[in-house]
Amino acid sequence: MNKKLLMIGQWFGMLISIPVIGLILFIVPMLWKIPIHNMQIVAFQRNFAKVSHPEGTTYIAAFKDFGNFGNSNHCDYFVGEFRSSDLPRNVVVSYYQKLRILSPNASEGVWSGEPHATTAVDAYFLDDEVFHYWPWSDWVDGHASRLPENTKNVYLAFASEDGYSPTGDFRCH
Repeated sequence: MNKKLLMIGQWFGMLISIPVIGLILFIVPMLWKIPIHNMQIVAFQRNFAKVSHPEGTTYIAAFKDFGNFGNSNHCDYFVGEFRSSDLPRNVVVSYYQKLRILSPNASEGVWSGEPHATTAVDAYFLDDEVFHYWPWSDWVDGHASRLPENTKNVYLAFASEDGYSPTGDFRCH
């Protein structure tokens, strides 16, 4: 009886393990790059956190986002901070345009070209037209509770990279 029970257990184990192994072999090629992208977006945010901001600006909230913010199969990285300032807009914008941070992935080409070693930093004020469109509008909505009621002097300092290969990450399709 023990041999029969052992044999049934072995067959049952094989019946369960074959579909599980098949499922793993099917899913791994679609998901293998997710942890890599997650580490890269965190590193990209750490690089952005090292940016010095103009004197007279106030931190409101930091965020990062990753996915496909366009119309094709590619991965996009976005990191930034909402800040406020009474400085003239042109002073704020020109300050950030001089800055660069390390890119999220300096070994992989972007849009099938050369890899970027650094990424430009930029700034948009909340009343700029870009915030009427997705994903910019979602980023503002997602942080609306942290933003002051008068957003006239609120801006988003950010760095973004797009065009990385989505291979192995369903979030980029």
